[in-house]
Amino acid sequence: MSEYHVMLIDFMNNLPLADNLKNELHKCVLASQVQNAPDFIKAKNVLFKNEMDINEGVQRLLVN
Repeated sequence: MSEYHVMLIDFMNNLPLADNLKNELHKCVLASQVQNAPDFIKAKNVLFKNEMDINEGVQRLLVN
């Protein structure tokens, strides 16, 4: 696990999400290939935008 994974997990744990969702997102973070700062920023923004959509009641489908 890289330092970027650790920072993403810390960021994710500070989001107001249900614990079961955080557990599943933790798996996604670990599976992600975050190797540098631009990758970290993109991943952080995706997590934040998803959290905002959940709070607003908007559903999203992420396709990579």
